[in-house]
Parts: sequence; structure tokens; C-alpha cells
Amino acid sequence: MTTIRAHGVRAAAIGAAAVVVTATATAARADWRYCYASAPDQQRLYVSSPFVQTQPMEVIEDAFRRMLEGRRIEPHAVACPRGHDEAEVRERMDHTASYNRQNGNTVVPLDWSPASLTASPAPRRVW
Repeated sequence: MTTIRAHGVRAAAIGAAAVVVTATATAARADWRYCYASAPDQQRLYVSSPFVQTQPMEVIEDAFRRMLEGRRIEPHAVACPRGHDEAEVRERMDHTASYNRQNGNTVVPLDWSPASLTASPAPRRVW
């Protein structure tokens, strides 16, 4: 009986380790995204916070568009580019912000993700 119990404890420890490894691998493979919307009439680019994709892209883009429209922002285009990790997404965000500033647009960061209920201007971040 002691052998079975010891074996059961070891099996539980191995199972718990497998769950941790699986969760870590899943997070590493997750698609990261951010959303942006151009409003050329206002010379603005609205940019969300980076997030891990948990819903289909169309659902995310539609939610971002609805949030903007709820704030009376009429975007010309909405997109949610992806990256392999948060660092890659932040790099793309930096490039997008730089490009738009060079072209005379104001970049407006939004504290928004698909899971958030509301969006509000994020604290100023220097890109």
C-alpha cells in the first residue's frame, strides 16, 4: 500500500509539472495583437493596448470598431495586426506610431482589449 501511495504522489507531481509546461508552451505560442483605427479626417490614429488573442479576429475588430463608434469616433479603417509575442507587437506599435507622427497624425493610445468593458485614454506613453 505504501508503494501505491508513493507512486500516486509521484504521478500527481509529474501531472502537475506537465500542466505547468503545457500552460507555458501555450502562452509562448499565443498570438499577440493590438488594434488600431485611422481617422484621417481628424488626423488621428487610435491604438489599443497589446493583448493575447482569445477570440476570432473578426470579433475583435468589430468590438474595437463598436467601442470607437460609441465614443463618436468614425474610423476610416480598423485592423488588429498580430505578432508572435508581446515584444514583437510592441515593436510594430512603435513603428506604426512613428510612421503616423511623421505624416502629421496624432497617435491616441487607448487602454482597451477585447476583454475590457470600456476604453479610456491610457497614460501617455512615449513611443
